[in-house]
Amino acid sequence: MSKYFLVWLALLGILGNLNAQSAADIRKKYEYGKQLVDQKKYAQARIVLESINQDNPKNLLVEYCHYLYATACFNSNHEDEAINTLEHLVSEHGDWENINEVKVSLAGMLADKGDFLTAATIMASVPSKKLDDATKTSEKSIWAKLSYEDMQKLYSQFPKQERIGKGLLAKALHTPKDKRDEAQTTKLIAQYGGDQKEAYTKVMNAGIKDVYNIGVMMPFYEDKVDPTSLSIKNEFVYNIYQGIKLGQEQLTKEGIKIELFAYDTKRDSAVVEQLLASPVMANIDLIIGPLYGDMLPIVKRYADSTGTPMVNPISMHPRVLEDSEQSYLTAASYNTQGKQLARYLHSQQDTAKAYIIYGASTKEKALAEAYKDEFESLGGVVQVFQEYDYADGFTVAQESFTPLAMDTLGVALDSTSAHVIISTTKEIPSMNVLSALQSLKALAPVYVPDDWLTFEQLGFSQLEGGHVTIIAPEYVNPDTNNVRMIDKEYQQRFNNIASDFTYKGFETIYFFGKVMHLHGKYFQNKLHETGFQNGFIYPGHDYTNANDNQYVPLIKFQQGKLVLINKQQEGENASKDKE
Repeated sequence: MSKYFLVWLALLGILGNLNAQSAADIRKKYEYGKQLVDQKKYAQARIVLESINQDNPKNLLVEYCHYLYATACFNSNHEDEAINTLEHLVSEHGDWENINEVKVSLAGMLADKGDFLTAATIMASVPSKKLDDATKTSEKSIWAKLSYEDMQKLYSQFPKQERIGKGLLAKALHTPKDKRDEAQTTKLIAQYGGDQKEAYTKVMNAGIKDVYNIGVMMPFYEDKVDPTSLSIKNEFVYNIYQGIKLGQEQLTKEGIKIELFAYDTKRDSAVVEQLLASPVMANIDLIIGPLYGDMLPIVKRYADSTGTPMVNPISMHPRVLEDSEQSYLTAASYNTQGKQLARYLHSQQDTAKAYIIYGASTKEKALAEAYKDEFESLGGVVQVFQEYDYADGFTVAQESFTPLAMDTLGVALDSTSAHVIISTTKEIPSMNVLSALQSLKALAPVYVPDDWLTFEQLGFSQLEGGHVTIIAPEYVNPDTNNVRMIDKEYQQRFNNIASDFTYKGFETIYFFGKVMHLHGKYFQNKLHETGFQNGFIYPGHDYTNANDNQYVPLIKFQQGKLVLINKQQEGENASKDKE
C-alpha cells in the first residue's frame, strides 16, 4: 500500500496553503492530528480527528480533515472506515482540486482489499493527463487482476478512454477466440491495433525475451532449517529445487537463459498473498508451485488474472487444473491416465471387455472412472466395475473375476478378449486382488498404477509372470545417457543420490523453459498445438488441447527389464487414436 500513500503524504504537506479563515479550534485539532500522524501515532490521531471529520460550513479544512482522518484510519487497521471516508470525499467533494489524487489513493486501497473492478472503475474516472507514469503502471497492475468480462464492463462505462480500450484489446488478444467478443475485438483492432495479424503478432512478440524469469514458490522454511543437520524435515522440497537448478544449468548449456527467483511460502496463505502482491512478481514469466492444495486457489487466481502460467511439478490431482486456463501439471492427471490408457488399448484393437477393481482414494477412483467412461465411449464393454472390499477383498475379487476365468479357459493370452484394471495403490489390497485373479488361473493382461513398483512383497518376476503393465506417468529410464549425466552431476554437487523429486524439478523447468524459449511467455496456444515433444529425463510431453501431459508412458517387464511399450515420435498426438 506504500506506493499509494506517496500521494497521500504529498497532499498532507499542503497545510501551509490552507484558508486562514478556518475556525481556530478546528485548525488546532487538525494540526494536532497531523502531528500525531507524523509521529505514526495513528490510533490517537484517529480519535482526535474523528470530531472534525464531518461536513460543517465552518470547517474550511473539511477536505483535508477527511483525507487526514482516512490516513489515520488506514494505518490503525480501520481500512473500511478509511475507504468509506474517501468514498464520501469523492461523492460529496468531487470538485476539490485534489480529487484525482484522492481517487488514485482510494483505488489503491480497494485493490489491496481485492475489489479490483471497483478500483479499476474509480481509477478510470481520472483523466489520462492527470496520471503520472507510476500511477499508470499501478492501473495496469489492477487491470491484470481483472477477467476479460470485467474489462469489458469497464470499457462499457468509459468507451472514450483510449487507455481503457487498449487495455481491453490486450486482454482480448490473450483470450481464446471462442470466449471473446470477436466483433468488439475486430473493432478495437481497427481503432487501436491496425491489422489483426499485426496486432496479434505485436502482443506475442512482446512475450519473446532474451531472459525468462521463473519464480519458484515452495515451503522452504528457511528460518527453520538447520544447515548442520543430516536430515531436513521437508527435504523433498530442496530435492525439487536442486533439480530445478540443474535444469536451469542444462538450459544455459543449450543457449536458453533462465533467471530463478526462490520464494519461501512457509505454507502460509498470508505469506503467499503478500508475495503475489509484491511488485517483483510483475517481472515473473512462469511460477513453479505451489506444492500444497491450501495455497492453490490463491496462486490460481493470480495466474488467471495476470496471464502468468503456474505449473505444479509433483501433483497429478485434477483440481490443480479446474477452472483455470493458466494452471499446468508436469505429469498426467489421474483422469488423463485413465483416459489415455483406454485410448491406447482401443487403438490396439485386441480387447473388448474390461474388469475394473479400484480403491477408495481420490487417485484410485479417478483413474478407474476416467478409464471406464472413455473405454465405454469407444465401444468397449465394462464387465465389472467394483470398489475393493476392505472387509473381504480376496473373496469379492475372486467372485468378480470368475466370469473372466470361464471366458479365458484354454485361451492363449494373445487371444483373450478381456483385460483387467487394478486401480489400487496400497500393497495389501493390491496383493489380494492379484492373488484372487491368479488363483482362478484367469488369463488376461493386467494394468496397474506405478505404486506397484514399490511393493516389498511383489517381485519383478511376479509382475512379468502376471502379465502386468504399469501406468507410469513419471517414468525415468535410469539407463539413458541423460539420466546418468544428471545422476552424476547431482552426486558431485550435493553429495547425495538424485531422488524422484530431483527428476520432477529438473524436467519441469527444462521442458517449460524450452517452451518459453520457442514461443515466448505467451506460449499457451502454441503448446496446445504442438503435439508430442521429447523430454530430457521423461520420455516426452504432449499438451494437445490440455494443460496436463497427455502422454502417459506404459511399461512392463520383459526378460527382467522394464520396457516402454508405447513410444511416440515428436509431433505425434497422444490424444488421437492410432489408425
